[in-house]
Amino acid sequence: MYYKGHNKRLNRIAKSIAINQRNDLSKRTVSDIEKEIREFDLLNTPEGKVPELSEKLSNLITGHVRTPYELNPEGVFRARKHSDGEVEFNLVSDISYPDWSKIPKEKHSRGRCHDLGENIFYCSTERDTAIIETWPKHNEIVTLIDFTVVNPPLKALIQPIGVKHLQQLDNGYKNIFNNYYLSNAGGSKNAAEQNQKIDDFLNDKFHEHIFKEEEWKYNTTIAITKLLMTGIFVGFLYPSISAKMKGANFVFKTDFADRNFRVFNGRMYKVTELTPEYIN
Repeated sequence: MYYKGHNKRLNRIAKSIAINQRNDLSKRTVSDIEKEIREFDLLNTPEGKVPELSEKLSNLITGHVRTPYELNPEGVFRARKHSDGEVEFNLVSDISYPDWSKIPKEKHSRGRCHDLGENIFYCSTERDTAIIETWPKHNEIVTLIDFTVVNPPLKALIQPIGVKHLQQLDNGYKNIFNNYYLSNAGGSKNAAEQNQKIDDFLNDKFHEHIFKEEEWKYNTTIAITKLLMTGIFVGFLYPSISAKMKGANFVFKTDFADRNFRVFNGRMYKVTELTPEYIN
């Protein structure tokens, strides 16, 4: 099954929703915010803990204004690379998200939005992006699953991360997020500058390239996730690091994904060529 526009699966914007969280930022200056960011970075070490980072981050973003969006994706893509000798996956759970209770603890790993033993549903809005997210090598096999919506239209209240990059994509995101910063700038110039500084900080942390031996650096993005993806917010939308910001990913709470997505199609691919303009 093929889709026009490079398999783009984000249908359209439903609406942006202004959340009433415009706390007073007038008691802090941009310099104060920059100082707090430096202090936060000092905590982000191999010995750092997510609860400590969350507490510091919560104080840092006090008064920060974000505009969540209600999107209606028509479906999403998720891919998984095969291990050596692994011919095919037999269960949807093999490619959906891991059941950590069945995996030895020494093999548990952190990710951009999940801590050890925690689950999150990572997926992409484009087929190519989903495949690239597996970091495939020449001659490796990748299975791609096409998830479609159980009962369309689906309304998902999400937080965008990396808006300055989303605005540069050519698949509709530019129009969706064109006025994002203006909509968050209500109040004084000082508050608007501080809000932009915090937003840039969150974006940069969430889009930092992290190598396997530096997995501890995910503690910051895990802390961001725990603070922003709470209550009514079911997920994030953010540009793909692996695809050099040329595609986008969703992360959803697993209960939301289980209720609203079903497997529609599946394919296996063998990597015959790597294109350097996409792979970092």
